[in-house]
Amino acid sequence: MKKIMRTIVVFGVLALLAACSDSGSSDAGGGADSGAAADSGGGDSGAAADTGGAPKAMREEVSKSGLWKVGYMPSMDPIPLNQPFELRVSVKNASSGAPFNNGKVTVDARMPAHGHGMKTKPETSFVGDGVYLAKGMQLHMPGEWMLDVTIAGEGGAAETVSARYDCCKSP
Repeated sequence: MKKIMRTIVVFGVLALLAACSDSGSSDAGGGADSGAAADSGGGDSGAAADTGGAPKAMREEVSKSGLWKVGYMPSMDPIPLNQPFELRVSVKNASSGAPFNNGKVTVDARMPAHGHGMKTKPETSFVGDGVYLAKGMQLHMPGEWMLDVTIAGEGGAAETVSARYDCCKSP
């Protein structure tokens, strides 16, 4: 009887660990192709039909302060589960449309419902004309992710613009 109970406990622990592992396959976020929607209430809430991994149109969000307009375009859309991808980000002044070239932009992602971020640390580089490229992005679990772009201007306070993304399809 003890052996059976021990086996049940072991399988229960393994099932619990699998729920937050790299190999999850259920979509707790409500759909693989749900697209992005801002936590600030703006942006594109829908996504086009699956294009077999090719990038779709850039999704745009406006910062809570109304100062920045940020566009997001993953290198693969929908973003594949637990596979590295790049995220191209466009940062512009929301009122003038002028590209943001004189400051620092960082990109990250987090799962608000789970209280954690990615296992990778993306590197963000300036491409030109307000465009930045984040390499090393990897969403390791299905569900709701927030794609965070932090903009720090010269001498100004930093502001983070977030977009919701329901991840992911298995490769």
